[in-house]
Amino acid sequence: MVVGVEQVFGIRAAPADGTGNHARLCFQGKVHILPVVGVDDIGQRLDLTPVSKPQRHVAFDIGGRDQFALAQVGQHVVGLVFGGLECDAGALRAGRMIQCQHEAGVAFGAAMVDRQHAEAAMVIRQHGGGVVHRLKARVPQQRSVSEYPHDLVSGPCCPAPVNTKPRRGERAEAMRWLTIIVAVMAAIYGGYWFYTRGAVEDGIATALAQAEAAGRVEISHEGWRTTGFPSRFDTTFDALRIEDRASGLAWQAPWFQVFALSYRPNEVIAVWPDSQTLVAGGQEMRLASERMRASARVRPNTALSFDRATLEVDAPRLSWAQDEAELAAARLLAAMRSAPDLANGYDLFFEAQSISLPAPLRAELDPEGDLPPLIGQVRMDATARLDQPLDRFAGAETPVAAEALTLREFGAQWGDIALSGIGEVTADAAGVAQGSLTLSITGWREALDMAARAGLVEEGFDVTLANMGEQLDETPQIPETLTVTLVMEQGRARLGPLPLGPAPRLRP
Repeated sequence: MVVGVEQVFGIRAAPADGTGNHARLCFQGKVHILPVVGVDDIGQRLDLTPVSKPQRHVAFDIGGRDQFALAQVGQHVVGLVFGGLECDAGALRAGRMIQCQHEAGVAFGAAMVDRQHAEAAMVIRQHGGGVVHRLKARVPQQRSVSEYPHDLVSGPCCPAPVNTKPRRGERAEAMRWLTIIVAVMAAIYGGYWFYTRGAVEDGIATALAQAEAAGRVEISHEGWRTTGFPSRFDTTFDALRIEDRASGLAWQAPWFQVFALSYRPNEVIAVWPDSQTLVAGGQEMRLASERMRASARVRPNTALSFDRATLEVDAPRLSWAQDEAELAAARLLAAMRSAPDLANGYDLFFEAQSISLPAPLRAELDPEGDLPPLIGQVRMDATARLDQPLDRFAGAETPVAAEALTLREFGAQWGDIALSGIGEVTADAAGVAQGSLTLSITGWREALDMAARAGLVEEGFDVTLANMGEQLDETPQIPETLTVTLVMEQGRARLGPLPLGPAPRLRP
């Protein structure tokens, strides 16, 4: 006890499965001396417990103040029925009363601890507490060992844990409130999904109608639907066909799907079927693949600004129905993202691996079969700056056009022939390209001979081109590599000192 401060200590009862000294004997600090008398009274012996434990005469356990329930010869009989002996806490069989050393017997047994530590015994089947769990610090704050026997720790010097388990009524109340909260959240989430599905369907219908009204493309389908409750929005188009009216380029597929997570609707995944049809220049082509899908993400703002997009195609094969020629590759990857440090800038990336040319074209380019059957790789890494951002308002007033193009890397490898290029081109006030591109060709003489054999160069003109290449070469110290610069300025283009004609236009 500190002066002016009331301190409460938790005293555990002796375990029901064995004997034990009074817990205060384990305290460290200033305590009163326990008067111990000689063992001359039958009440101080170890009595037989009611759990069929054999009687043992070991070290005698004592209480806090040499208190005895009934120091009589027949006390062990009373203890078996009512509990309350000094040596063992009375623990009766299931269905009867159980009490600890700090609890009193029913009729004859007194509590074996003194003062504020003494407590009346609790009946086994008696429930305590109400719905509201109110705890008040007291000593001891424990239940009967019959209700939570696993909470007790054996040993005289191990203080029993404070029993803070919720009562049965409290657990039922907590589960009821948890069920209500889960049901309300599920109802709110379900309402959100159906509301958002309606918005998605309205958006698709509006986009299709606007595309048709603009007159640029013609879109037809046999219907579409949105499913995926509760976690996704899966939109499927049946027999979709899109055709550009100006160029005649068309695409069609038996189905086309767009997926989006309901909790992340600004990211979508598009999936194509294994077989599609392309029409270009009045010629029909078939595009087959093992897997073709794309993902795109817009920023969560009112303009839905473009953030990134990726297209992946595994084992694409483009075939012509007329001559059964086929252009194939092992993998295609195209990606685009918003450039972090450039306004209206977008990074572009393209890569094709293990390209197989159509058999007729390959026979023309390499009739003797000197080159490998596959083109190893075609790769491009560039940044484009546009005249307006890519968002839901893009192209509403004027078509989107490029303001600048930075080519960081371009490369193609086919056997010993390699092509690479770097450079930067911008649009002048009139929208005409200005800048320069540097091209390097390793094995350029072999490539020139191959073009002549394929009929791409008129007979005899290949010698003239070879002489011009030697004159234009910017790296003559590397015999097998031809390096030239394409310069565009003042609306004209030239290859080194050789004029080529007007420069291309980047924007109208």
